[in-house]
Amino acid sequence: MSLEVVAELPAIDADFLERARLAAGDLAEHERLCGEAGIFKQVEVRQPAGAVAHHHGPVRIGTWNAERCKYVGASVRLIRDSGCDVVLLSEMDVGMSRSANLHTLRALAGELGFGYAYCVEFLELGSGNQSEQVEYADEPNLAGLHGNGILSRFPLSDPLIVTSPAQGSWYSLDWHHRRLGGRRALFATVDTGPARIRVGSVHLESLSDSGTRAKELSALIEPADSMLPTVIGGDFNTTDVPDEHAPDAWFADPGRHEPLFDVFASAGFDWLDCNSPVPTRRTLGNGLPRPPHRRMDWLFRRGLVARDPRCWPAVNSAGHPISDHDLVSADMLPA
Repeated sequence: MSLEVVAELPAIDADFLERARLAAGDLAEHERLCGEAGIFKQVEVRQPAGAVAHHHGPVRIGTWNAERCKYVGASVRLIRDSGCDVVLLSEMDVGMSRSANLHTLRALAGELGFGYAYCVEFLELGSGNQSEQVEYADEPNLAGLHGNGILSRFPLSDPLIVTSPAQGSWYSLDWHHRRLGGRRALFATVDTGPARIRVGSVHLESLSDSGTRAKELSALIEPADSMLPTVIGGDFNTTDVPDEHAPDAWFADPGRHEPLFDVFASAGFDWLDCNSPVPTRRTLGNGLPRPPHRRMDWLFRRGLVARDPRCWPAVNSAGHPISDHDLVSADMLPA
């Protein structure tokens, strides 16, 4: 796919959006519309504000499914408190009524003085899931975009989008929010001065099983392969690992439950020193997702060593959840 780097994604054509809504359920038309839509061939990139001094020592890299990033102020505080230099983000809204019609990644970057890269996974055809459709029925979306991002205090270069072969069939769902698009991993290079690190933000399909996730990951890793030290992170939807009641029994060999770990190992990646066995899900104010919880968010590294893996609770200053996933981080150093 030919990729265009832009400073700002274009507005969605109203006629295109109406055609997408009317054709919902027709998967052949879905593929044609995805090919027509310019937003699926573009990545928005902005560099950090001001000059960035060369960085010596470990680079703290985090990954977080921000669950639409509805709480920008609390999200800024979480990222700042975590001390992350780079955050691999998923479920980032742009112009969605449920998240105040903000460009949520740009808002985070502006508050933190970071740069970012952003790719669209889905053009939302409504206000969101069933409860969001009721809550925001009278508030139109300004853009209706949802996707993955890379937030970095270092300059970003060489962005790459890799489209997943997994089909969640979101376009034809009648029990959930309908969307145009699919899962897409976002890669870029961060330049710390002394070193360059390839990073990737991944969100594997949730409407899948462990075998499908392994195949999906295989298709994402190969085209994104790099000679640079690499960190890949995200929400891997590893729903088949044991839950919070058995945190240590499976951690040394999670490939028994989720073969995607074997895919990573075959590609030279490790995870033991940049993760811990603690769950990364949390229950929102609506009571979902219900416990017991599992670890679904991971960092994988190659050509680096890691230390101090941590899990940062995704709550605001009053202790209320701001996402159904916690932020995880680890410090990365040259091998």
